[in-house]
Amino acid sequence: MTEGKMVDRLYQLYQLDWLMSHGYSLTHVFNVLQAAEEAGKKGRQKVVYFFGHGFDGQIFSGFEEFCATELTDGNYIDNLIERAPADEQDALDEAYGIFKATYGFLDMSINVSPEEEQRILNLIRDQQCYPIGKICHMTDGSVVIRAKLTEDMVQQLKKEPGVISVQKTAFLSPSEEVL
Repeated sequence: MTEGKMVDRLYQLYQLDWLMSHGYSLTHVFNVLQAAEEAGKKGRQKVVYFFGHGFDGQIFSGFEEFCATELTDGNYIDNLIERAPADEQDALDEAYGIFKATYGFLDMSINVSPEEEQRILNLIRDQQCYPIGKICHMTDGSVVIRAKLTEDMVQQLKKEPGVISVQKTAFLSPSEEVL
């Protein structure tokens, strides 16, 4: 299984998991899409409507956010793979194992000067790493960004102008963050 196919399939499994864990089913999805059609939406407009309205204002993460958060949470993905159809489990497990070994994401906090914030965010994205968001603005005017980074990216950022520090994030899950 290619990395792209693995990520796409894991995203589909995540969407189903989100629906079930929030008490929704495919019937609910069809109802929202029906409402979009009744509102005169067609094609891609239906998708935009779906993501805009969701289920009472709630919706699962988009693909990019999934890649930045859930995909880098090995325990969650291992759980998804265990619940995947039996004929897919071995291929998904092998592909995800290669993915983890290749990218080895670390949960890091990067303290940057405000002038360099956007450039550093772009650099993180360009290197196929995943910015999660700003944690806070410091009293000295700097900004702390949380990101999933490869070890190579950590080393590169330590050399970048405007980067004050790069360190492992003290907290482990987004639910523990204080924004």
